[in-house]
Amino acid sequence: MTAPASSGLTTLANVKDDLDLPSSDTSNDVRLTRYINEESANIARYCNRVFGLSTWQDEFRPQHGIWGEGVRAATNPLKLTRWPLARGAVSFTGNTHTNLIVDGIASTTGLVQGMPVVGTGIASGTTIASVMTTGILLSAAATTTANAVSLTAGMSVIETVAGVDTQLVPGTDFEIDMGSLLPGDEGVGAIYRLNQQGNPRTWPQAKITVIYQAGYVLPGDASNCIAANLPLDLQSVCLRIVVGRYLAKGRDPMLRSKDQPQLGRSEYWVGAMPGQTGPYPNEIMSTLDRYRVPVIG
Repeated sequence: MTAPASSGLTTLANVKDDLDLPSSDTSNDVRLTRYINEESANIARYCNRVFGLSTWQDEFRPQHGIWGEGVRAATNPLKLTRWPLARGAVSFTGNTHTNLIVDGIASTTGLVQGMPVVGTGIASGTTIASVMTTGILLSAAATTTANAVSLTAGMSVIETVAGVDTQLVPGTDFEIDMGSLLPGDEGVGAIYRLNQQGNPRTWPQAKITVIYQAGYVLPGDASNCIAANLPLDLQSVCLRIVVGRYLAKGRDPMLRSKDQPQLGRSEYWVGAMPGQTGPYPNEIMSTLDRYRVPVIG
C-alpha cells in the first residue's frame, strides 16, 4: 500500500570508505549512487522480495478443510506474505476533529511514529506523524469529527462476513506470532483467531483483510523503533558487489590478459568463478539464499 522510503542496501559513504575515496571527492558520486541503486534492485529481484519497511495489505479467504481438523487446518494460522513484521497491533480510542489531531487518548504506550492507523474517519494509508502525551498527529486529516473513536495502529485485521466488516481487536479476537527476534531469521508472521477463552480457533469462511507493516530500516533511512535495521550481512554483500563493479569499470569484460612491455602483465577472470552456479559468486549466493523467497511454479 505504501512504498519504502528508499531501496539502497548500502550507502554512498560506505562505498567511498571501502574505495578509500575522500568524502570531499564528489566526482564519482553520481556513478556510485547509480551502482548502489542498480545492484540493490538486482539483489531484491533475485531474492523475490522488497527489503525496505513498507505497508502491505493481504487478503485471505479461508476454506474449511477435513472434518475434525480444527485449528490444525492449513489456513490456521494465517501466514502473512511479507516479513519481518514491524510493531504489532495497538488498539486505542481517541477523538477526531477533521484535522491532523487525535486527542483524548488514555495511554499512548506502544504508539510510534510511522505506524499505520485505521478506523472510522481515517483515510487509507494514514500513519502516525508524531506522538504527544495524550494524542497523536496524523499524516492525513481525519474525515469526521467524533469522540471515543475505536482505532488500531500497527496492524488492522478486518473480518467480512455476509458483507459486514468487523474490526478485530488485538489480544481479544486475534494474536500475532512475530517469529524469531534474531536479525535475518525473523520468519513469517502468523495470525491466530481467538475464541472467548483466548484460545486459538478456526477462521471463518470469509474475507480476512490484514493491513500491516513489514520490512527493514535500510541504511539510508532515518532510524526508528518500529522495525529492525537491515542485517549487516546483506549490507556487506551489496557493498562488495558495488565496489567490485566500480573497480572493473572501463575494462573490456572479455579481456583475459594485457601485456605492458617493461611494466608487467595483468590477467583478469572472465565468466563465472569455479563452481559458481548462479548470478553471483558462491560466497555471496550463500548469504542471499538465506533471504530468498522460493518461487514454486
